[in-house]
Amino acid sequence: MFPSKNEFVAKASAKVISDSNKIHDSHKIYATQRLVKFKEMEYNIPTSSYKVVFKEVMRIVNSKKYNVHYPFESRVVKKDDIYLSPAYKRDSAYIACHIYNKKDHRSYFSDLEKVFRDYGGRPHWGKMHTLSANDVQDLYPEFSRFMEHRAAQDPDGLFVTPYLQQLFGVKSIAATA
Repeated sequence: MFPSKNEFVAKASAKVISDSNKIHDSHKIYATQRLVKFKEMEYNIPTSSYKVVFKEVMRIVNSKKYNVHYPFESRVVKKDDIYLSPAYKRDSAYIACHIYNKKDHRSYFSDLEKVFRDYGGRPHWGKMHTLSANDVQDLYPEFSRFMEHRAAQDPDGLFVTPYLQQLFGVKSIAATA
């Protein structure tokens, strides 16, 4: 309601947040009640790039004076072998950014997404991003193998939503009917 007070409130509330580390199953740490609605973008980057990426993100946020009242959230995960996993074949760090749901997120998220992408960032699939089918093919080495499996399991594209059409470059039966 009072954007000019964001910086003061952020600094005051930061003083009461503990600087803690938690190691546990993710559903026991990250599943919290959210009383304020927000938009969120979260990207996965190689752990080796985390420090430089986070420094660049902070430089952008501070230099452009984005009026955002949410902290960044970071976490690390071990590599896996799931074709479209953001952590496919690389130990990874995630950086999540948030903005109040009634604020325009486009410029803020765009600036941060560019940094994430410059370092091979892959998005959290359940959060906001701007990837196209070409981007997905470039970021995921096993994309063609995934698409072969997808086509074998759903040859008519019955389960292909408009979102998946954008990401995979395929049509659904609803789109062709």
